Amino acid sequence: MKLLGPLSAKELSVVDGAMMGSDSDILVRFIISRGEDSVQHGSMRTLLPGAWLNDEIINYFLKKCLAGATRSSVKRSLGKKPSHFFNSYFMQTLFDQKNDNLNLRGIYNYNHVRIWSRKVIIPSNIFKLKYIFCPINHDNVHCTLAVVFMEANKIQYYDLLGGTDLVKMQGLLEYVKDEYKAKHDREDMDATEWELVSCKRDTP
Repeated sequence: MKLLGPLSAKELSVVDGAMMGSDSDILVRFIISRGEDSVQHGSMRTLLPGAWLNDEIINYFLKKCLAGATRSSVKRSLGKKPSHFFNSYFMQTLFDQKNDNLNLRGIYNYNHVRIWSRKVIIPSNIFKLKYIFCPINHDNVHCTLAVVFMEANKIQYYDLLGGTDLVKMQGLLEYVKDEYKAKHDREDMDATEWELVSCKRDTP
């Protein structure tokens, strides 16, 4: 699926201006703001060669570009299942990574995200989805991705450095199980056929 065509000279000029503005704009000026989502001028500079992408860029791209393209594709294809794109704060919240108590930080906690499924394209039901995309921010220096294949009963990890975070994948499986229990009168989900797939060599 191709999201963008080649940029015109005028469009390239706009991009250059957004990325190369004055230093006084870096922390205060917003390039774009729509609803709860925004991208600051300083975040655009993380798109420069050699820079690490930050949450604003990744989350905006997932929500406004990929999610939008997915919705359009579903509308065109009757019966096609949609996908959902969580932002990077989902995994941070699921594992309580901002907790001041070091003994609790990094511990799976479903209660922190139990209402997040209300935001999926089919409200409150992740089991009607095809894929769930979960970007993961590692201490603001590296980003990876975990994808839940709802139809194939598997969770796969993607990391351009070739690593795999089994704790995060196991946590996502627990999330699916807890969502199932919440939607089925506390009935436990049979997860014996679910597979956790480590990062593969051909991961882009």
